[in-house]
Amino acid sequence: MPVGMGYVDFVMPPEKIAKELASFIQHPYAITTPNDYMLENRSELRKIHLYMYNKRGVDFSYYKQTTIQGRILRRMALNKIKDLTDYVQLLKENKTEVDALYQDLLITVTDFFRDSALYQALSTKILPNLLKNRKLNDPLRIWIPGCATGEEAISFAIVVLEYLGEKAISTQIQIFATDLNEKAIEHARNGVYLKTAVQNISQQRLRKFFVKIDGHYQVVKTIRDMCIFAPHNLLKDPPFSRMDVISSERIDLY
Repeated sequence: MPVGMGYVDFVMPPEKIAKELASFIQHPYAITTPNDYMLENRSELRKIHLYMYNKRGVDFSYYKQTTIQGRILRRMALNKIKDLTDYVQLLKENKTEVDALYQDLLITVTDFFRDSALYQALSTKILPNLLKNRKLNDPLRIWIPGCATGEEAISFAIVVLEYLGEKAISTQIQIFATDLNEKAIEHARNGVYLKTAVQNISQQRLRKFFVKIDGHYQVVKTIRDMCIFAPHNLLKDPPFSRMDVISSERIDLY
């Protein structure tokens, strides 16, 4: 995991890692479930939800609470805080921690071609129906809400280009990919991925749709131009209109 993406908590020599891990053992994060601990501290949890809404404009009380509560406990453990009241106070005093918690609450796991059945249906059923008798000046519009670092949007773009073949040159394709996490959006726009991130992509697709740069893989410009990555709050921002396809593999996380 690259440090620059903001998902690494500590960078330290090996001899200090064991000591750091040992400090977590007695923390509520390690010895209880998030639900049990948060049930005992409901009023403080509500304060955190309200505070994050006031500071970042996102109401995390609508999100999957087991996930949210676990990540709050994780931030407490990293700050060596055992009492939720003390963590609420830290948030009030430390903007850096507000930003760190916000990023933690938004981190999700995604992958290229994560749901193979979806992409099979896209190429064999959805695209044939959408593009049948379609006018040349009528663009194909796809929206990927909750796009994270862009893997799903890029997977869609690859399947669309493969299906169209030579017709791709004359077909307007617009893929709108949105997410709350601005760091993830920035990463998606760059389109650069580690070797481990592209391991589920066939060698044929890697050669055709990616360029190898210093051991990493960057999506070709054709696809980067097709995908419009932008910050968007699905719960309060206006939805995109006139979409042919809306897809999100991460809706179940909210």
